[in-house]
Amino acid sequence: LIGLASAGPLPQLRLTGALEGIRETLPKFADSQVVRLEGNDSFRRSLAVTRAHLRTLRPQCALITGINDTCSLGALRAFEEAGIADSCAVVGQGAILEAREEMRRPRTRMIGSVAFFPEQYGEESIRLALDILAKRQVPPAVFTRHRLITPHNVDRVYGNDPIITR
Repeated sequence: LIGLASAGPLPQLRLTGALEGIRETLPKFADSQVVRLEGNDSFRRSLAVTRAHLRTLRPQCALITGINDTCSLGALRAFEEAGIADSCAVVGQGAILEAREEMRRPRTRMIGSVAFFPEQYGEESIRLALDILAKRQVPPAVFTRHRLITPHNVDRVYGNDPIITR
């Protein structure tokens, strides 16, 4: 897990959720198998701490998730540099352009990233505010839509990326 302690407890729930998902899928997964590294919201820092970790331990199988795509990509690069990228699977958070580009690479080990679609927050917030002002009943909680972006659906969901990167 590549974290960002300074972000506080709420963003850390991303990693907690990922770990719970792993435990649901792999019930024998032990706490002793979890390695927590501080990525400091930086590709360079995540790369450096993962490099240092790989100098002492070379896992045969690693599931990597980061607090964000930047941290996940740094860890992935460290595994590639060490020549053991085939031993890992990486998931990020945010589905930023760099992560989407990575997922388009042949044989990438980045198997997914959770997209939050912040560009849609405003429209949904305005709709909620208008409902409140009109005294319509609104749900007690409103959640943003998320979607897992994978190498299989990245072009379908983010088909305009080639235009953006020109």
